[in-house]
Amino acid sequence: MPAIIYRQGDLLKAPERVICHGCNAQGKMGAGIATAIKKIYPEAFSLYRATYEAQGNRLELGQSIWVDCSDGRTVINAITQEFFGRDPNTVYVSYDAVRRVLSEINDWAQKRHTPPSVAFPKIGAGLANGDWHVIAEIIESEASAFQPIVYSL
Repeated sequence: MPAIIYRQGDLLKAPERVICHGCNAQGKMGAGIATAIKKIYPEAFSLYRATYEAQGNRLELGQSIWVDCSDGRTVINAITQEFFGRDPNTVYVSYDAVRRVLSEINDWAQKRHTPPSVAFPKIGAGLANGDWHVIAEIIESEASAFQPIVYSL
């Protein structure tokens, strides 16, 4: 189980070819890193939104939407929170959803010839108000076949 590597810098300028970020299940990318991804990788938002609409205007917690972008990067839209908001006393992230997404990434990585690196923000610990120590433990417990790299500005 690889330990998380922490780096200072912009996630969207990272050398890793796979990035994973948390999304809500409401079909909106209106805040945080999701807004930047929507702007830089419009195809990531388009597939997220199309999936939302195709599933009857709903997404499932723990679902992930993988998008191969035009620059060769893969963006994983991880549905890790049902709702979003600005209440500092509400934890919006679902730790179970984070675990399901990380397990799926690990299953994908096990099929690779070379263990990949996957870049993350502090997924679920920003606007979603999750406890980073809990989320980091989930990442490290699930990441046996890939190297998680977490970026902070």
